[in-house]
Amino acid sequence: MKKVLLAASIASALSLFNVAQAASSGTIDFNGEITDATCDVVLNGGTSASGTVTLPTISKSLLSAAAGTTKTAGQTRFTLDAKNCVLGTSGKTKVQAFFKSSAANVDTTSGYLLNKTGTAKDVQLRLSYFTTGNIIDVNSNALASGSAEFVTITSGNTATMPFSVEYITNNNGTGANALTSGTVKGQVEYELQYD
Repeated sequence: MKKVLLAASIASALSLFNVAQAASSGTIDFNGEITDATCDVVLNGGTSASGTVTLPTISKSLLSAAAGTTKTAGQTRFTLDAKNCVLGTSGKTKVQAFFKSSAANVDTTSGYLLNKTGTAKDVQLRLSYFTTGNIIDVNSNALASGSAEFVTITSGNTATMPFSVEYITNNNGTGANALTSGTVKGQVEYELQYD
C-alpha cells in the first residue's frame, strides 16, 4: 500500500511539474543600443540615399521551369556608400545596411521583395550580399541573427557596402498567376547599423 501511495504521489508531483512548465504567459527582454556613430549614405556613388537600380531586361524563358523549380536571372550589383562617418566615442568601426521589412513590400514567407506595382506575375526580387553571395532575408533581423556582413569604415571615414538584386521565381503560379512577361517594380527601405 505504501508503494502504491508513493508511486501516486510521485506521479502527481510530476504532473504538476509539467503543468508548471507549460506557462500561458512570460516575459520578453529586448536589447538594443543607441550610438553616437553616424554616416551619410548614397546609392551607387551618387548624391542621394534613395534612387533606382535598373535590372536588365531579360527573356521570360530564363525564369521558366517546371512547377516548384526556383530560377533566378538578371543579377545586378549596386552599392550603398557610407561617407562622412563620425564615430565619436562609440567604439564602432563597421557599418552595414539594415533592410526594413514591410508587409506592403516584402513577401512574409520568402523575405524577398514583392513585385509591388509591376505587371509581371510570379516573380519577386531577391537581395544578396555581393561579396559572399549570401541571401538577405529582409524579414529577419540580420544583426540579431549574426548574418549581417559588416564593412570596416576606412581611415577616410568611408565604407562601400556591395549588394546584388536579381529576379527570382518558384514557378508556383497557376492560371492567371503563372509566370508572365511584364514590368517588375519592387521597393525596400533601409537604415544604417553599426558594429
